Amino acid sequence: MLSDRTIKKLLDKGHLKVEAPDSGVWPWQIQPVSIDLRLGAVSLKNGTPVPATISDKVRWVIEPGQFRLGSTLERIEVCENLVGMVVGKSTIAREGLMVEAAGLVDPGFGGQITLELCNLSDEPIQLDYMQPICQMTLDWTDTTPERVYNSTDNHYQGQMGPTPSWRTRL
Repeated sequence: MLSDRTIKKLLDKGHLKVEAPDSGVWPWQIQPVSIDLRLGAVSLKNGTPVPATISDKVRWVIEPGQFRLGSTLERIEVCENLVGMVVGKSTIAREGLMVEAAGLVDPGFGGQITLELCNLSDEPIQLDYMQPICQMTLDWTDTTPERVYNSTDNHYQGQMGPTPSWRTRL
């Protein structure tokens, strides 16, 4: 797992890109072994996102048992020998929100990360636009993969906003 020092070097050299409408990466987002990512949008239903802009004071409420798709505010781009793993922030998990990001950010991926959000508590959970929602750790691959994500026909390359399963688009 890569440390904050290595993450900063990767950002400086352009091997890792983390971009948002309001900035690149804010210093507070870089943690000892991860980068905090913020909530960009949440879908009303699978695939119908609620648009949000930087000036919005958008708040979503996820009711007990509800499932929604969300996305990171940040657009991520990883080089061909770097892999990311996205997990929910412990603060939001302690409130009962499960944040699943299908975890893996493949080498060569570029786009916003779609988040699967499920309220496991018995109380409604409020989510605010731009709040920290998940974190991404990074590691090297032992060699460059034969099939880098951006060089093959992949369903989610370049995704922006909450992106439903490619199976729903058949």
